[in-house]
Amino acid sequence: LAGVTAISLIVSHLSGKSFWISFSSSLDVFWLASLILYIVYRARGHSLAGILLLDCGPNRTNSYFRLTAGLGLIIGIWTLVQSISNGEGRSFTGAFYWLTTSVYFFAMSYGRLQLRQNGIWQYWGLLRWEDVGAYHWEGQSLPTLVVIVKRRLWIPLQGAMSVPPHLKQQFDNILREHVSSNPQDTNNEVKRG
Repeated sequence: LAGVTAISLIVSHLSGKSFWISFSSSLDVFWLASLILYIVYRARGHSLAGILLLDCGPNRTNSYFRLTAGLGLIIGIWTLVQSISNGEGRSFTGAFYWLTTSVYFFAMSYGRLQLRQNGIWQYWGLLRWEDVGAYHWEGQSLPTLVVIVKRRLWIPLQGAMSVPPHLKQQFDNILREHVSSNPQDTNNEVKRG
């Protein structure tokens, strides 16, 4: 946000337009760039994922993603109509935000948890095997896989994902071929399966 503000100040100064119009335009560009990066990241992950080893199905909350996408679409269209009828250029930023947010959540609603040849497809992106340091399981009735990602710089990262109980053993067998299950060992060499 600080970067968008700085760019807005520069654009406002050079163009002679008000700061708020420059800020709205900068937010539009930033949000569009973010959406494009997300789509490119997701497409790149799909191209690198390799063959499907195990499909655990969609995210349990995908109906909420679709609901959010639908609401975003309705609000975006309503805001766009209001902007056109009022002739306010600044209001286009709100419409643009809601319409692109709708696209994002619609794409998220089609995510699936999958084990692929080259890593874990975690609903929206690929976590490559070489980036997984270790993992462990939590919960019995709804098993939750906790993945410890190898450290990048000084930031330790971990994430959790629910696995259907009837697929836990099969999921675990495939994971063991590629990753250590010792959560203390996050700098291990990844075994190739």
